[in-house]
Amino acid sequence: MESLNLIKQRPGKNWWTPILVIVLMFVLAGGLGTGLLMWGFSLISGQAAFDEKTASGALAALFGFLFPLLGISLYNRLVNKRSLRALGFAREKWLLTYAKGFALGTVCLLAIVLVATLFGGFKLSVTPQPDWLLLLGLLVGFMIQGLTEEVLCRAYLQNSVAAYKGQKWGIIVSALVFALLHASNNGLAFLPILNLFLFGLVFSLLYALTDNILLVGATHSAWNFMQGPVMGVKVSGNQFATSVLNAEATNRLNLVSGGAFGIEGSILTTIVGLILITWLFKTLERK
Repeated sequence: MESLNLIKQRPGKNWWTPILVIVLMFVLAGGLGTGLLMWGFSLISGQAAFDEKTASGALAALFGFLFPLLGISLYNRLVNKRSLRALGFAREKWLLTYAKGFALGTVCLLAIVLVATLFGGFKLSVTPQPDWLLLLGLLVGFMIQGLTEEVLCRAYLQNSVAAYKGQKWGIIVSALVFALLHASNNGLAFLPILNLFLFGLVFSLLYALTDNILLVGATHSAWNFMQGPVMGVKVSGNQFATSVLNAEATNRLNLVSGGAFGIEGSILTTIVGLILITWLFKTLERK
């Protein structure tokens, strides 16, 4: 991996400091930035501040990820003295690469939701009058959110740990931290946290295989956007103000629908995650 080799040239003082760095980026840059945006959006819209169920709250929460993205980029450049290529950014065919990642995330998510619906986990209906302008804003917001989480957990943390401990430990630590960063989400239980860890492994293996953070970020963004604003499924326990479809979970099949956490708490997500991990691992071994 070119990005890993660049980090090995300037590895930092130890393997665990990057964990503290990304947690601080999430908590300080992300928390303070999102709080300021929520306050500003609430003044403009008249909606309640700090409520992610409102349109302004959801947009502020997503666009707030710009702050940790900018923060880690500056830290990488000014403190670590590394280029953006060390974070997995590549200019070659970037638009096609992003489209491929977005298509991958879309196919995986839609397949799980449709199978869950066939098994009776959801009742699908069309939203009569979705807010298309808000949907566009949510799309851009999820593009920022997905990329930011992948830059922090994969491009920065995974390779920083791998530079000291090897790629295997970089992948495992990255996936664990990724899951723990979502530990405060609504409806969290054993299966959702397991699935978050499994898909942390999926994204980590995908990054190790492609060395392209745009592809991985696009996959993550599409997964979340298709869940909430398109299918109307809760995204890690969060419901959004508008969606193209409405996937209503049936109470009797929480194991299939994911219950209060959404499809990321479904046993189907577990199965798909294990299949993807096996495929990516074998592909990486052959490479």
